[in-house]
Amino acid sequence: YLTVRGNHDQFLADFAHKDEPSGNWVYFNGGVWALNEERHVLKTYAEDVLKLPVHLSVDFHGNRYAFVHAEVPARFNTWEDFTSAMAADTSGVLEKAAMWGRDIIYGQPCKALPDVKYVFHGHTVVDRPTIINNRVYLDLGYVFKRLLCLIEITPEGNLIAHFRDRYADRVFTKGETFIIAE
Repeated sequence: YLTVRGNHDQFLADFAHKDEPSGNWVYFNGGVWALNEERHVLKTYAEDVLKLPVHLSVDFHGNRYAFVHAEVPARFNTWEDFTSAMAADTSGVLEKAAMWGRDIIYGQPCKALPDVKYVFHGHTVVDRPTIINNRVYLDLGYVFKRLLCLIEITPEGNLIAHFRDRYADRVFTKGETFIIAE
């Protein structure tokens, strides 16, 4: 499996390396389990989490698809610009934006990144999969007992959304799936 590091993963890494637990993560964002873990076990988990990339791309049937937990900041004109800046950033500012950003989904104008077919994001709960230029936001709030969204990429580069109801053993596809915003 391939995955990217998100803000909750980072919460775990931060928690494991601090003496005081982060109440935000522990009590409001799923980290209560960590209170009962031994410190050395948490540090092992944290080491694994910190090995996860903050961004990744995959080539599939002649197209490149990119993945970032929260967002690629709007100031970047290409995927390459973003990944190069991430590699050079020693401050952690871009890493934080990639794991926490919500500017674009909340309305900041952005351009499509022409060197990838789509960039997929989670982090911000939306009512249905939302495409802003070529940035796909697909977190429907499964953690809040809403639908899980899985995006199938066809060999032709089309996107098909599948939804899983947390409390029903069924997978289904709905019409009028996407909100497209330019």
